[in-house]
Amino acid sequence: MMWHDQRHLAETRDCEMKISDYREEIDELDRRLVALLAQREQLVRLIHTGKSHAREPLYSPEREQEVLSHVRHLAVQFGLSESLVVEIYLKIVRNFLEPGQEELLSPPEVILTDVHHAENS
Repeated sequence: MMWHDQRHLAETRDCEMKISDYREEIDELDRRLVALLAQREQLVRLIHTGKSHAREPLYSPEREQEVLSHVRHLAVQFGLSESLVVEIYLKIVRNFLEPGQEELLSPPEVILTDVHHAENS
């Protein structure tokens, strides 16, 4: 085997090792994201319990807008797509709705269209 072939082989191995390392880091980040989602869910359940005892409605359109606005700003801050982050958070926030609350919601398409317009402005 010639020297440049050996060098190429070594570079290929280094690249494969880096890819493997990156994948391990991604796997760890995914584990942490899921753990954080589980923590978030526990807090939401505590809020729902408190609202139920106080006979308050579980869904708050104002709070949904606060959360979406907050994560949009975070997306910009971290250089992520606003529409992607808002779409993910819509799913997260709306995951805990009670049956029959869907009619209270703005359709996701409307919210995402507003975000797309804001991103392109």
